[in-house]
Amino acid sequence: MKSRLAAKRYAQALLEIALERNEIEAAEQALTDFAKATKNSPLLRQAIENEEMPSMRRCAILSGVCAELHSSPLVQEFLKLLVLRNRMTHLGFIATLFVDLAARVRECRRAQVTLARKDLGGDVVKRIEEVIGEQLGGNATCELKEDPAIIGGLLVRIGDRVVDASVRGKLNNLRDTLLR
Repeated sequence: MKSRLAAKRYAQALLEIALERNEIEAAEQALTDFAKATKNSPLLRQAIENEEMPSMRRCAILSGVCAELHSSPLVQEFLKLLVLRNRMTHLGFIATLFVDLAARVRECRRAQVTLARKDLGGDVVKRIEEVIGEQLGGNATCELKEDPAIIGGLLVRIGDRVVDASVRGKLNNLRDTLLR
């Protein structure tokens, strides 16, 4: 239980720094590559998890592997921290948690916006992204779709949430109200 909590804290800390530096994808790739390398190589795993071996020697081995894998500097420093804190035995779980956390962040910050016309101009699209980003508490990227059937307004889908601000949606609501 204690090790799971520690792994979650390490994964969360790496995610926060990766977010600040806008390196989530690079960090995710480097961390999963290194975790796979240690899983596939018992000798490598034994060397970097061996607490009897001096930390500097384990860090040197780690640096060599990271250079071979072209790991990001952020992940390389993170892995060195794990070596120095004798937490490399938790690497697989940390990597799994990080991938899950990164997926949640990407899902929440990516919006699918359906418009009656896609050719509204860059300023309008930029403003839509800004408003959605403000609501999500960060930057947002919008995937634009065109659907003339919505008549006007927009339909925003973020993960499994949908906000219908379309004319079609308002007309449907009005019809439902009148039929009651």
